[in-house]
Amino acid sequence: MNNYSRQREIILEVIKNSSIHPTVEQIYNIVMKKESKISRSTVYRNVNILVESKIIKKITVPNGPDRFDYLNKPHNHVICNVCGTVYDFLYGFN
Repeated sequence: MNNYSRQREIILEVIKNSSIHPTVEQIYNIVMKKESKISRSTVYRNVNILVESKIIKKITVPNGPDRFDYLNKPHNHVICNVCGTVYDFLYGFN
């Protein structure tokens, strides 16, 4: 991963503390409350760095925006075909 960034750390904390598998736009809106001067492009760039570094996982949602999840334990995801909500699926993992 690139050099340490306070903004990236805030973004990662938002994703770690989220149970909704947030979109980048949702991440941006939450981060704005903590770091009001952060730009949308900074959030997008840092989310991509975290995905490339395999610290977070990108979940592709058909017909909806990508969502993101912190990789703290092995699990899969179930995506609702109606509303696009993403749920953790832990069956078969210890």
